Amino acid sequence: MNHLNDRELQDEIIRYLTEPAARAVPMTALAPEQAARAAHFARFLARRYYRDRLGRSFRYSAMLVNGNGHRAMDVVETNEFNRTVSSEPMGSLAAAQQVGALAIRHLARAKDEAWWPALLEYERAHFLQTATSESAHRGQHPRRGVCAVCRQFDWHLPELLQRIKTNQPMDDAGNLHRPVTLLFSRTHAGKIFVMEVDAATAAVFSAVDGARSVAEISELTKMPLLVVEEIVQSLREVGAVA
Repeated sequence: MNHLNDRELQDEIIRYLTEPAARAVPMTALAPEQAARAAHFARFLARRYYRDRLGRSFRYSAMLVNGNGHRAMDVVETNEFNRTVSSEPMGSLAAAQQVGALAIRHLARAKDEAWWPALLEYERAHFLQTATSESAHRGQHPRRGVCAVCRQFDWHLPELLQRIKTNQPMDDAGNLHRPVTLLFSRTHAGKIFVMEVDAATAAVFSAVDGARSVAEISELTKMPLLVVEEIVQSLREVGAVA
């Protein structure tokens, strides 16, 4: 075994606990019983990591189903969750996508209101921000943040969330059946943004792919170059573009 200094050993232990691939072929010399204990601890860390983030991101749905056994964080006790964290690195976008999908399936039938699926999709998009720690590689052209999401909802989620937060009646929730486009993003420092965006911003975000220059995005979206540059810069500031 190669001799590791303290920092290298620390990094290797972190990789061992958070990356299934590292546990498959560990660099550190662990006895079988030590490896089993480390794997058990890795699962404990993953359950704690995702339970916390599921609780934070699916908090509005939890306000509405509290007490009837439906909580997003319950999925960390399932076999499907164990399979996910045994195959995907903790904090990866792939793991967040799969755990978020588990939460959606778990909560899908908890309520039958027409706006319920939109609320769950909002919380799933938020969860991608809280549960993804990897960052986009910088390149020559703008590229989207790893977990950034921009999507149009058929229900006006900002007002719906405000009603839930303030415990307002939902008898006339049909009035909220109008479209809104929301951008979800996370900065390198971990600050999460959820904001309503206009059609121009959504179009620029959609055109950003890491291969197109700002000038090419301007041509594709048929918007003035200066406008596109300003939008890209604003997207950079909230972590939606790297």
